[in-house]
Amino acid sequence: MIPYIGLLLPEVKKVLVDPIPEVRSVAARALGSLIRGMGEENFPDLVSWLLETLKSDGSNVERSGAAQGLSEILAALGKDYFEQILPDIIRNCSHQKASVRDGYLTLFKYFPRSLGVQFQNYLQQVLPAILDGLADENESVREAALSAGHVLVEHYATTNLWRTTSEEKRELERLEKPIYNSVRRAAEVHRQVRKYIKGILKPGMLMIDLCETLENTVRKVIWENSLQAGIAFPTGCSLNW
Repeated sequence: MIPYIGLLLPEVKKVLVDPIPEVRSVAARALGSLIRGMGEENFPDLVSWLLETLKSDGSNVERSGAAQGLSEILAALGKDYFEQILPDIIRNCSHQKASVRDGYLTLFKYFPRSLGVQFQNYLQQVLPAILDGLADENESVREAALSAGHVLVEHYATTNLWRTTSEEKRELERLEKPIYNSVRRAAEVHRQVRKYIKGILKPGMLMIDLCETLENTVRKVIWENSLQAGIAFPTGCSLNW
């Protein structure tokens, strides 16, 4: 296998930045398996390439692929290597460039999956960086931090360690409250409009009249206000023959 590394690795790198998440996952796991089976010494520039890709001004897809690949490799390289590189990862979460903050925060989305329960030992070091990311001025950085926070809650919400850091959990929930309120408001608008339309719907009604009535009712119920509140997309309908 070693003689073919020069041919194999460039192809795996291409797949690692594929637009399809499932394809990136396969490539990331493949990198981890290669490191476990053949050793880091046969891939001397791989970690540095992934770190540079995390810092790139390219697409979120590229940075996400690099983050996923690096998480699998760090899991393969062991605890000592991970603890050596973790301070640098946390430091770059507050980098002056938003793309760098985005890339490094995305790592925390994948560490729980690649490292498993081992990663919970580092939560108290990692959580402040995620909380800072949630308050970042850049939307992409905030989304990366929120995604990482969701994964941490999903994996560690029931552990003793998470209960000892419940203050951070409450802060995450507080920051997500506006999202929950928006979802609840949209659900209530849907309920009211559906009830109203069912009351006026009758055979022979023109579809254009139905759609316009529905959309106008939504505008009234939601108190339409430019981009703050309104119709997300036009009403879709079709004749039932």
